Amino acid sequence: MMALSIALAMLLGACHSKPKPTDQVPPIGYFATQAEAEKAASQANADLVRSRAVQKAAGVREQDLPCGPYKAVSRNDSDGHPWWTTERDMTGCPSPAIAPLARPKPTGGKQR
Repeated sequence: MMALSIALAMLLGACHSKPKPTDQVPPIGYFATQAEAEKAASQANADLVRSRAVQKAAGVREQDLPCGPYKAVSRNDSDGHPWWTTERDMTGCPSPAIAPLARPKPTGGKQR
């Protein structure tokens, strides 16, 4: 009976003394360390190179191909905690051509 009491006391004590997490979980799209963000930027750059090659082979013009390497950058959240993410550096990239807005043709519907 004594062993059961001790086991029960230890079990109840363990339930109430859970350690609180000290590390915060980064928001979606962010990383806790610069190394993680740099790894993601390297992967994104490799994907960009592959995508450019596929699109170029499909006949996409050079100025319409995706441009700008990814890099790791630090951003603070609303609490001031720094997180790392990736960002595309568009310096030196041509501005994308903006297509004019298409105006719908009248369909000859009923007029009031």
